[in-house]
Amino acid sequence: AMESLQDEIDMVGEEAASMDAYAATDAAECFAVLSEYFFSAPELLAERFPALYQHFCRFYRQDPLARLLRGQAENDAQWAD
Repeated sequence: AMESLQDEIDMVGEEAASMDAYAATDAAECFAVLSEYFFSAPELLAERFPALYQHFCRFYRQDPLARLLRGQAENDAQWAD
């Protein structure tokens, strides 16, 4: 993931990168930044790095994307009635 992020940063620049460029500085920061995305923007992490997202689900024993989608579906159903 870190190499992929660095490649993206090299291509589009830090400001245009899809994720925080700080993740590409070293392995520990990559883990920390991507962990933040796991909880704060799970849809982005799952789309960009699906295998890593699944690893984080097992590691943290949570699935924030499923929780987010479930909440959206419940909200949609509430407004449909």
